Amino acid sequence: MSDGFWRGLFVVAAMFNVAAGLPPLVAPEQALETFGMAPLPDHLFMRVTGLLVLTLGVGYWFVSRNLNLREIVWLGVIGKSGVVVLFAWSWMRGLVSSTAAAAGMGDLLFVIGFLSFLATHRPNSAKPA
Repeated sequence: MSDGFWRGLFVVAAMFNVAAGLPPLVAPEQALETFGMAPLPDHLFMRVTGLLVLTLGVGYWFVSRNLNLREIVWLGVIGKSGVVVLFAWSWMRGLVSSTAAAAGMGDLLFVIGFLSFLATHRPNSAKPA
């Protein structure tokens, strides 16, 4: 696939992570309500989660600008695979809503895309766009 396709994948991944990371970071109570989860006494863990998701989104933006940053893609594969497993497990146990599970399963598409990128795209020495 072309570099343009891969750049687009990482722009979409960046936008997805920004959209997923901002709500728990800036509005943790509403994010918990959306996911059907009980409020926590302190929203620190929800905000940390939002911050980390947002940070990975910035990493995907970096990759969209320089496709040679493969290490960031590996972090995405690891993190997003973990999200898929954790949300599926929690949903099967009835601990999170279907909305939350669907959001977690969305990461499976990125895992597939990221692994495809890593398997087929070869780094080059050209300047990043």
